[in-house]
Amino acid sequence: MTTSEAPDAPAPQCADLDNPYFADDEIEYELYCNWRFDGYEDIGYQQDSTMEKCIKACGQLGACNYAQFETENSLCILIATGFDYSSNKPGFAVAARQRPS
Repeated sequence: MTTSEAPDAPAPQCADLDNPYFADDEIEYELYCNWRFDGYEDIGYQQDSTMEKCIKACGQLGACNYAQFETENSLCILIATGFDYSSNKPGFAVAARQRPS
């Protein structure tokens, strides 16, 4: 007799996460679902990522202020500076790192 494992549950996406989101390192992020920066200064990319992995990667870089995630391609873009060029875009999400005042 063989048993089959249940398929892995899909990784939580932006709308599935608490907002504000607190990463494991207690850094707070404000989430903007279905939103993206069209212009930015990137400091890194990660393929085959998830929204949570993207946020965690941002927290590991002191210069990272935004984690932008593209669901369809599982692409994480770590952003130092996001410019005023942003737009409502389904399938994208931005996590904005909250800095203490």
